[in-house]
Amino acid sequence: MQAIVLAGGYGTRLGALGETVPKALLALGGTTVIDMLLGRLARIGIAEALLVTNARFHSAFEAWAGSGAHALPVRLLCDGSTAPENRLGAVRDLALGLEHVDAAEGVLVSSSDTVYDADLAPVLERYRAVAAPVVALMLEEDEAVLARSGVAVPGADGRLMAFVEKPAKAPSPYAAPPLYVYPPDIRADIDAFLAAPGIDHDAPGHLVAFLIARRPVYGVILEGRGIDIGSQASYEAVRRRFENRP
Repeated sequence: MQAIVLAGGYGTRLGALGETVPKALLALGGTTVIDMLLGRLARIGIAEALLVTNARFHSAFEAWAGSGAHALPVRLLCDGSTAPENRLGAVRDLALGLEHVDAAEGVLVSSSDTVYDADLAPVLERYRAVAAPVVALMLEEDEAVLARSGVAVPGADGRLMAFVEKPAKAPSPYAAPPLYVYPPDIRADIDAFLAAPGIDHDAPGHLVAFLIARRPVYGVILEGRGIDIGSQASYEAVRRRFENRP
């Protein structure tokens, strides 16, 4: 299975740092955010990663890709956007990436700016068991974090009953980091989602909510955390954590 890694964001919440360095290439404990993700994906048998970038940072990713060996073979695909004002958004970047992977295969989808300390293998295991879209879930007790996250309501069999992006009051304690596995026929659902009026087509969580109304979608609870590098403060906290590891 291949992975599509969404790296087309502009890091606007990082301030001046985000204007010059994509979040995925920020340094963490002698490596980078994206290399940590690729290491996790390699451990669960992902064969290759396709990174969808924007035009502003594409050359930086090209330099990174050519700078040495990475845990996985990497391909780069530029979405052509040049600024936050004309960005395609995560789901359109996903649709673009799907045009460049085998249409007969499922695909793992991840953001490029999340640091995991969890084993990701259960996501693929559940996908192989149900042959349907699968969403990673993590137990989160902090209501402030839930308010900034996608939140899922799983049923007894793991099928998702509801999904809410950034809820004012979380309907469950299960946050959904941007990590999904989609079957080959997801392309028709994405086309329908992008054609639907009145929907935020940027946040990938809105796609999950859309899918739940159309077909079975399953969640799998991972043991650990997924930390979004969303702001200068969150990056500094994660950086200190990895620099202080024994």
